[in-house]
Amino acid sequence: MTLLNSTLCAISKMKDILPHIKIGTSAEGLIRLSIEDYEIFDYIEDYLSEQCDVQYEYMSESDNPEEKVFTMHFSDKYSISEIQAHLLKLEPKHLEEIYSLNNSSYAN
Repeated sequence: MTLLNSTLCAISKMKDILPHIKIGTSAEGLIRLSIEDYEIFDYIEDYLSEQCDVQYEYMSESDNPEEKVFTMHFSDKYSISEIQAHLLKLEPKHLEEIYSLNNSSYAN
């Protein structure tokens, strides 16, 4: 399977859980958290590491300059329900406010 096909398979398993945030698993069953904006990515990264003691293994970034997506890749140390439970404690309205900082044409 090529890297592109692997990426497409991973994307097809993603589901929206909060505004601008999708969660899913890779072909290997590892958790992926994709975030549509760098400011939200930074906020989520700080929240997970500082308040939830959750660390991701590495981050990848989409190649599309018009629609940047930042993805956290987690080890098998965490379950999808554990990551999702932490994230669902966040206020969707606050995420929309963060998104609008860099996306002035966005109307939530």
